[in-house]
Amino acid sequence: MAERQPSWDKYEAAILLEGILASMKGELTRSDAVKAVSHDLRAMAVHRGIEIDAVYRNTNGISFQMKSMESAYLGRTVFKPATRLFTGVASLYHDSHDEFQKLLKEARAMIIDGKTVKDDFMRYLAEQVSPAQLSDFYICYSEIETFCLKIKVLQKPLFQTTDIETIKKVQRTIEQNKFFRITRRKQINKIVAAGRYYYNYIKEGLYSRIGIEETAVEESNTATQTFQPQHTHNIANDTMSKSVASEQSDEINSRSFSRYLSETLKMADATSRSYSSAINNCEVFAREHQLPSWQLYTSDRQAAQETIRLLLNDADFLSYNARQHNRFRAALQKFLMFIGAEPQQTVPTKADIDSASPYRNKGYEQVLREYFMKGFRMDSPLEIRKFKRYYTATHATELTDSDDDISNKIKQLCILYEGKAFLPDVMLSEDRKEELLDYIESAFADGKAAIYYQAIFAEFSDVFLDYHIHDADMLKAYLTSIGNGRFFINRSFISKTPDVSMDPLSEVRSCLQNFGRPATYDELFAALPHLPQSKIKLILASNVEFVNNGRSEYFHESIVHLSDEELDGIAEIIQRTIDERDFIGGNELYDAIRAKYPYIIEENHTLSVYGFRDALKAKLGDKFSFKGNIISRSGQEISMVDVFAKYARSHDSFTLSELQGLADSLATTIYFDTVYENSLRISRDQFVSKAAAQFPVADIDEVLDRICTEKYIPLPEVTNFGALPYVGFPWNSFLLEHYVASYSQKYLLLHSSFNGTECAGAIVKRSAGIGSFDDLIIDLLANNNQIEMKKPPCFNI
Repeated sequence: MAERQPSWDKYEAAILLEGILASMKGELTRSDAVKAVSHDLRAMAVHRGIEIDAVYRNTNGISFQMKSMESAYLGRTVFKPATRLFTGVASLYHDSHDEFQKLLKEARAMIIDGKTVKDDFMRYLAEQVSPAQLSDFYICYSEIETFCLKIKVLQKPLFQTTDIETIKKVQRTIEQNKFFRITRRKQINKIVAAGRYYYNYIKEGLYSRIGIEETAVEESNTATQTFQPQHTHNIANDTMSKSVASEQSDEINSRSFSRYLSETLKMADATSRSYSSAINNCEVFAREHQLPSWQLYTSDRQAAQETIRLLLNDADFLSYNARQHNRFRAALQKFLMFIGAEPQQTVPTKADIDSASPYRNKGYEQVLREYFMKGFRMDSPLEIRKFKRYYTATHATELTDSDDDISNKIKQLCILYEGKAFLPDVMLSEDRKEELLDYIESAFADGKAAIYYQAIFAEFSDVFLDYHIHDADMLKAYLTSIGNGRFFINRSFISKTPDVSMDPLSEVRSCLQNFGRPATYDELFAALPHLPQSKIKLILASNVEFVNNGRSEYFHESIVHLSDEELDGIAEIIQRTIDERDFIGGNELYDAIRAKYPYIIEENHTLSVYGFRDALKAKLGDKFSFKGNIISRSGQEISMVDVFAKYARSHDSFTLSELQGLADSLATTIYFDTVYENSLRISRDQFVSKAAAQFPVADIDEVLDRICTEKYIPLPEVTNFGALPYVGFPWNSFLLEHYVASYSQKYLLLHSSFNGTECAGAIVKRSAGIGSFDDLIIDLLANNNQIEMKKPPCFNI
């Protein structure tokens, strides 16, 4: 801990003067300025190797010194006389501003000196996300780094990598690598989002600012996002649509209004859809803004008229309407005609006239485009101060708008997403925007009724890497803003008409039934491009009617055509075998069906044995229990472990070849651990009942004490069994292996696993403190000077 504080120097004085100037100009309150200076000077001390304590340059001391600096700046004593140092720095500010800025820049560099890319990025990230997200994302970067180092996408740790092409490969890997996504499916969305933040940080070159960029302190980087009336969704979401529809009559709804426009008024289909969508949107606006009357699609004509009157006299709605090219007012007039009411004439206010065209402010747009490509954080005083500073630097004129005016103008110009404002053309260029819209129109033209945001995002993921659309939710916000009646916005998808109800399960079912054979993932993705690939996989894995055929193929169980008579015959085969020995293996059943109904197997030759078995599971799952390749009585699941355990317990004697035959009939391997638990292996090929074991444990362990003179001995090195007492069977490596593994009181067997043909591992004294096979290997490598510490000799062990 520091015993006394060092004297102030010119660099600290420059930071102090900067703080008091910010307070005098109203950019910071006096209290916030004191906190900011304290924070910066304490950081400077740490980076300069000065040991600090709780008192060092704390807010009480800074508040006191700020009074002295104020006297120096004003040239007269205000409360505390100016020191000689403070007077000199203040004079530098007044007489040689460029020299002062140079000094301030050097001071700022000391504050962030020593920061790594990781430090700088985490500070950057803290400005973009909530504290909870920051904590989640921090864990994600470890997952990304570990995986990408393992597969050689990264050659060094993530935060030591600033090459944009490498980071782009990293992002593509975590978004597209199937193994990575499957093994981390629960947190994959967070991981992808976390990766994009680092990608953007590197792409924008922010890592290069370390040590030179001016920084600022803001006590709270997170502001509560409030509802912004200028950016209400332009179409009702699907949940809202359902709640409104339940209160509407059969005649007054979006479908009948759209039909009226196209059939009675002879308007184009696209225009009809746009107007119908606009009325949905008006209802949402009225409801979310808590207007006394909000319904439009209702049989109560007076209620609808009152809603329209309230909307056309609401300033926020008129501004919203102007940004949508007057689409809502025009749609409301047509809607009044539809319900048989007189069109309403409103006297336009000056604000209404001023907002007759979309709001533009080239001065603001230039600043946002140049300095806030990653978004302007709303409700942040620090961000507004930055905006003012950049505006002055860009246009050589001071911005006189109030903070509220600046926020409101930015809201009108931008798309809001998670508390940040983005210029639409920064989120996506005009060319890419048209490419996106063409894709959507083509999908609708091909007969798709709706497209999921996630599917669109996956299609354009490589494009979006170079822009500012980071996930499917952000894409939704973008489409909501630029759609302009081209489609309807729903909670998880866009649709061609307002009354679409998505049923992905039915679509996947219909698609597989149409294939009439096993189809690969790629074939399904191509046939259902409007559905997210992750959703298709989830549906396939979660419903028994979709059968995994192996090789990343799936089919629908209905393509296996079986008559009631054939199903009864197959059920009889299963039941008869279960009555004999409690279960039947899938391969055994397949062979029995091939013997009795060869034409069934021939008709389904494209199905694997496992695929055919699981198709039967879908058809007979109510009569029998299917667990892996074991079929048993309904409600009495039997596992492979159960099968091998029962086999070992129920036989007084059996051979290795008989065990292998059982495994082959079940298309599996021998479960040796289970066999050893339920029988006694007396030789390489022979097993007997566990009841036959007659081990004098103390005597045997005493002999092992003479054999094992160190902490452990390799099992294969024990070849002389003459000293071991007779136990009813001749001693051999297999019998010794089983004894040490299951009976010994002083020794334990450490190995990787039991196997059919060899004994491996080590006999280890329990007193040695070595509890696992890994611990044994570590001890062996650490204490054996004859082993060269290189991969080949180590692996040979």
